[in-house]
Amino acid sequence: MAIIAKPDLQPADRPEPAEELAREEAGEPLYLRISAALQKDIEGGVYPVSKMLPTETELCYRFGVSRYTVREALRRLSEMGLVQRRAGSGTVVVARECPTTFVHRVGTLRGLLAYPEDTYRELVAKEFIEADEQISETIGCPVGTKWLRLTCLRKSDQSPTPFCWGEFYLPPDVDQTMDWPQIDRETVHDRLKGLTHTQAHRAEIQISASAIRGALAGMLMVREGAPALNIVRRYFDEQGENYTSTVTIHPEHRFVYSMDLSRED
Repeated sequence: MAIIAKPDLQPADRPEPAEELAREEAGEPLYLRISAALQKDIEGGVYPVSKMLPTETELCYRFGVSRYTVREALRRLSEMGLVQRRAGSGTVVVARECPTTFVHRVGTLRGLLAYPEDTYRELVAKEFIEADEQISETIGCPVGTKWLRLTCLRKSDQSPTPFCWGEFYLPPDVDQTMDWPQIDRETVHDRLKGLTHTQAHRAEIQISASAIRGALAGMLMVREGAPALNIVRRYFDEQGENYTSTVTIHPEHRFVYSMDLSRED
């Protein structure tokens, strides 16, 4: 089915998607063809970063499709990291090009502790908490255990779009001797090792899938219910004590966990 584009409400600003859409493969879903046309407009500067896309009504009129199809196209652009949808105010362009998928290659225990140097943590919140049943089950500690919890977004120098959200559970007393800058490239484990001489001798890792809900969807610039990769890491010291744990959530298409394994005879 070919899309017949209708004149925009503002013809002077209208891009020209009609011909290119008509030539697309007939079997491709309409929403993918519309998202591809809008992606081309964004990359070409028709819709600059920080500016709003046309409203759903205008896009429906432009492409001659239903509101549902337009919403699916915008959802696709949101998942690609190009736009962010804001309830009540429309859709804003947040990147001109799709963020590069982040590949985390791990070959040693050290690789589990650090992301590459071109990434950084952006501190969102710092609080002292007691583990409830959910936290106890997640990081494997007794209910009531006291922790210092840091909530962060991790970003790359290559793109301002967050590629993961994370929580760090640390001994509460380290807050008396450690600073927590808003932007930080040093690993939390390096800070702990430098101040307390504690380091990981063993790690447990759990990987699972989930859907991103609530405020977290907005922080990660994805739609409500978008798929994600969850990674829980528990680190144990030389005495076998769980001295720190991390929980990270990575939206789909933004993270690849790569390990190089060899056979043991």
